[in-house]
Amino acid sequence: MQSTKTLMVSLNLLLLLLSPLFMLTVTANWYSYYSQSGYYGLWSTIYTPLNKPYIPSGDWQSNSVTTPGGAAWVQTGWILYPDWNLPKQYMEYFVSGVRQLDYLNDQSWGTGIKYEVSFDGSTGNNRWCIWVNGLQRGCWNDIHAAPSLLIAQSETHTTTDTAFLTDFTNIRIRNAAGTWVYPTLINHMHADPPYGNTILTSESFRTWRYVIFLPLVVK
Repeated sequence: MQSTKTLMVSLNLLLLLLSPLFMLTVTANWYSYYSQSGYYGLWSTIYTPLNKPYIPSGDWQSNSVTTPGGAAWVQTGWILYPDWNLPKQYMEYFVSGVRQLDYLNDQSWGTGIKYEVSFDGSTGNNRWCIWVNGLQRGCWNDIHAAPSLLIAQSETHTTTDTAFLTDFTNIRIRNAAGTWVYPTLINHMHADPPYGNTILTSESFRTWRYVIFLPLVVK
């Protein structure tokens, strides 16, 4: 009986040490996402989970469509901090060395809103715009030349304890002719462990990270 108890404790300890919940932080960013290059716009209906996902104190998560990061970018989706009761729609942009994050309306649990980033070639220079729920929220010059890499992603920055469970649906990308077409999800999905994603249909996917606690069993 004593050897059985020792074995069970040792096994649970080993599982805990190997668990992503116990891993030392080796990066400041974790992502689960779809990305595809050569296009002029991306939109998706991004859903919130049915219930508030686990987010530890000091962390946050966002779920968005975005141009690639770097010298300049635009991004929009929903964002959630642990002390908020509801996520908020947001738009974020980084232009000429200045980063701006604007919170918009609340987004209720279990609801989807259409978010879009798109190139505007009619005016300005390398001009990209953000649309939320069919409403243009802003446009900025000097972002990226088009066509560009475009991304639909879940992200967190502090710890891998934060849970993802987000559906990106009705995804479309805009081609050179100005037509919104279906994406190619297969071979264009990426995730930083312990996060992952699952293709649901030809136009939708889910990002995930289920928080699992492994209690020690001692008898």
